[in-house]
Amino acid sequence: MPALLAVLMPAMLATVVASDMVNLMLPSIGEEFGASEAELAWVVTGFLLMFSVGIPFYGRISDRVSLRRLFCFALVTYAAGSLISALAPGLLVLVLGRIVMGVGAAGLPVLSIIAVTRLMPEDKRGMGIGVVSAATGIGTAAGPAIGGGIGQFLGWPALFWMMLVVALALIPAAWRVLPGGRPAGAGRFDLPGGILLGLGAGLILFGITRAQADGVAAPSSWVSLVVAVVAFVLFGWRTVRLADPFVPPTLFAGPIYRAAVVVAFLAMVVNLGGMVFVPLLVVDVNGLEPGAGALVMVPAGVAVAALSPLIGRLAAYSDVFLAMAVIAVLAVIAAFRMRPAATSSHPDSQPV
Repeated sequence: MPALLAVLMPAMLATVVASDMVNLMLPSIGEEFGASEAELAWVVTGFLLMFSVGIPFYGRISDRVSLRRLFCFALVTYAAGSLISALAPGLLVLVLGRIVMGVGAAGLPVLSIIAVTRLMPEDKRGMGIGVVSAATGIGTAAGPAIGGGIGQFLGWPALFWMMLVVALALIPAAWRVLPGGRPAGAGRFDLPGGILLGLGAGLILFGITRAQADGVAAPSSWVSLVVAVVAFVLFGWRTVRLADPFVPPTLFAGPIYRAAVVVAFLAMVVNLGGMVFVPLLVVDVNGLEPGAGALVMVPAGVAVAALSPLIGRLAAYSDVFLAMAVIAVLAVIAAFRMRPAATSSHPDSQPV
């Protein structure tokens, strides 16, 4: 399945690059548009909001729609968002473009994993997932490098023009490689349940970001959080009453699946925290230029890219939970080792 992986890897790479390539350029964008830090946060938050809301939708819709059509829809949407962002005359249009990009990007990782599990032989799936996941590491390294390097010399719109070209190049390749048939046994689609889940997840993130900018007492913060809780309660009520809900409760019957969900959630918290806070640390706190700050992000991405295929192969022959425990311990040790370097001789730096 080399052709399949040749499509899925760059698609996954484009997703990760898009999530953090603008982080190091936010000060430049803010200076050009005269935007505050709270307003600039929406360049990142808008993307992540749609990304988090869109993932469960794509996963559920993939049970009813062919991978070919759904994957190409995600790429087309991603390309449209890149074009809007590249041509943005102001911050509002840029945020709109990032939101559209997030809608498209949400489908690429989940559909890539689904494609591997459906199309590759069972004894090759671990390796396939590892190879596709290696693109995450490459993207983690390339995102800041592209954003800090190319963005500094060619300007931030060049980042979105590049992503547009990548998405457009992948569309015909994905259409040729992925199957066009509708999945067998597709059941009823619980659209209201999906809307409630997406509404709850989106408003939770929106409320948290508004709390950071305006305080928890601000109506935009606490009203969003309250409505999010109501949406989640209604989603849970609907889930236990329907025969075929948006998220079947039987998924969580097995302890392995429950543990995997928790681990994946915590891993993404750590990953996103690093992608957001490390660039802020090296640029805003330590005073590095975006191009130099990008170099700080490269080693972690290189390590992930190099180890992901190996870990995918080892998963079939070793105790997965023991391996995850060892990796978690190493991550904690590395985080504590980084802490003494969180202060800088830069005159405006503050301890973190």
